[in-house]
Amino acid sequence: MVLMSLDAEKAFDRVNWEFLYKVMGKFGFHQSFIMIIQALYKSPRAKIKVHGALSNFFDLQRGTCQGCPFSPPLFVLFIEALSQSVIQSINITGVKIMGREHKISLFADDILIYLTNPNITFPKLFSLLETFSSLSGYKLNISKTQILTFNYKPNQEIKSKVNLNWELEQMKYLGVNITKDLSKIYHANFKPLCYKINEDIKRWNLIPILNFESRIDTVKMNILPRMLYLFLTLPVEITDKQFQEWDKIISRFIWQGKRPRIKYQTIQLAKDKGGLGFPCLKDYYVSAQLRILVCWCNVDYQARWKEIETVASRDFPIQASLGDVTLIKKQINQGNQWINLPLKLWLQFLNKND
Repeated sequence: MVLMSLDAEKAFDRVNWEFLYKVMGKFGFHQSFIMIIQALYKSPRAKIKVHGALSNFFDLQRGTCQGCPFSPPLFVLFIEALSQSVIQSINITGVKIMGREHKISLFADDILIYLTNPNITFPKLFSLLETFSSLSGYKLNISKTQILTFNYKPNQEIKSKVNLNWELEQMKYLGVNITKDLSKIYHANFKPLCYKINEDIKRWNLIPILNFESRIDTVKMNILPRMLYLFLTLPVEITDKQFQEWDKIISRFIWQGKRPRIKYQTIQLAKDKGGLGFPCLKDYYVSAQLRILVCWCNVDYQARWKEIETVASRDFPIQASLGDVTLIKKQINQGNQWINLPLKLWLQFLNKND
C-alpha cells in the first residue's frame, strides 16, 4: 500500500465559485440560501497594502473571503466533492480493516489517502485529481506532496508520471511525524520538540524582565500546549525517566538556574491547597491516554479509529476488559500497540489505588 499526504496550492484562494454553488445544490441546500452566498461573492474587489502604500482596486474571481466565518464551512463543502469522488470510485481501492474500507481522511485542506494495489489505483487517483482540478480550481502542489510506501516498489511508468520522493521514511501530517517504522515514532516527534523547547528556553533566559510568575505562565501557555498536543495525538509510551528530565529542565528555567526554594511537587498543587497550579506533565500525559477509554465506553462517540480499535479484541468486547484485571492482561498480551498503552496505564492506576 501507499500512504499519501496531498498538499494543495493556495487551497482557500483557488475555490471556483460556480463549482461551489453546484456542489451546494448537489448537497441539497435551498436555492435561496445559495443565492445569499452568491450575493456575498458578487463582484468582490480588493487592494494590496505594501509598506503602507495601497494598490489600485482589482477584481477577485475565485477563493473564499479571508476572515469570514462562512469560509471554513464553504471550503469543507468544496473539498467534500473530492472526498466523495475518491470514496465512490470503484477504481480506487483503499485499505480494508476489520471488513471496512478506508480511503481518505481530511482536516480542512490537509488530506491523507490510503491506496492498495498502487500500480492500478495510483494512475486512477491522479486522473481523478486532474479532472477535479479542471472543474474546481483545486491544484495539487507536487513539491510538497508526501508519500510513504509499504511493501511496494513503484515501476518506472509510475515514477515518470509524478515526480514524488518514493524513498521517504516519514511524513508530516497536522504537525505529527508519521514514520513507517512505528518504533521510531517517539524519536521522530518528541526529540525535535525537546530540542525546540531547549532552544526557546535559552532565548527566554536572556530576557531580564521575566520574573518567577512570568516564567510559570510561559510554561503553561507555551511549553505545555506543545507537549499536550503530542500526548493527545500519539499513543507512545514515555518513561518516568524522561518525565524527570523534562521536570529538571523546566525547574531550572523557572528558578533561573538557582537552587529551588519550593519543592517542585508543591508548586504543582492547586492554589487552594497552597500551590500555584503548575502543570504536571506526567498527569497530562496519563489523562490524555486514558481519555481513550472514555471514548470506547461512550456509545454516543463515533469515530473511525474507535471502530478499528473496539473490534480489534477478538475474544471479548474491549470495554469489558476495563473492569477485569485478567482480561486487561490478556488484551495486552495480544500485542496491539495502540490499544495496549491506555490499558497499561489503566492497570497501573488500578494497582496504585488498591
